Amino acid sequence: MRCPIISLKLNLCKKNKDFCTTKAQRTQSFLCELCAFVVKFNFGLSGLGISIFLIVVFFGVNFAPAQEAEEVKITAKAVKDTVRAGRETKFVFHMQPAEGFHVNVEPQIKLALLETKDFTPVAEKFTPDANAKTLTTEDGYKIFDPKHTQPVTFAVKAAKGLKPGKYPVKTKLTYFFCSDKDGFCSFKSREFVFNLVVIK
Repeated sequence: MRCPIISLKLNLCKKNKDFCTTKAQRTQSFLCELCAFVVKFNFGLSGLGISIFLIVVFFGVNFAPAQEAEEVKITAKAVKDTVRAGRETKFVFHMQPAEGFHVNVEPQIKLALLETKDFTPVAEKFTPDANAKTLTTEDGYKIFDPKHTQPVTFAVKAAKGLKPGKYPVKTKLTYFFCSDKDGFCSFKSREFVFNLVVIK
């Protein structure tokens, strides 16, 4: 007996698993084993029913779900890639919401530095200055104007006595965004790595 929708025999899949070395072959092996299981325990499926069942599994195994649209596009860079020990540099995150979304001023945008003690944020929360373009919603919430790219800047200080050299600084930016269409709101975090060079 052959498995529906595939050409490998049941005994080939069950007795010669070393044959299934590529991803496609491993998938075929999985389908073959599944087919054997269904047939062995006789779930009352016809040959067509088994075929449909395996096709569903096949597509589930081989195709990843569609990725969600990006609500806020963010580009990040350091104002200066070099810094002296005990001094500060700045990280700038340019945030541009997709159409139909906005980023809230409150709760405040936060920055956390991960896996490092060589650098610390001067302030963990972002406070917009007078030049920031903001709006107030009908509900009284303050948001960044979604028609403009909002630069979000955090000062970061290098530890005193830090030796010259290259330092990758891993960061996590957390912000609060909303959908204008359905009112859905959520926190979201994104990670960025800045490669800094400490100089004398």
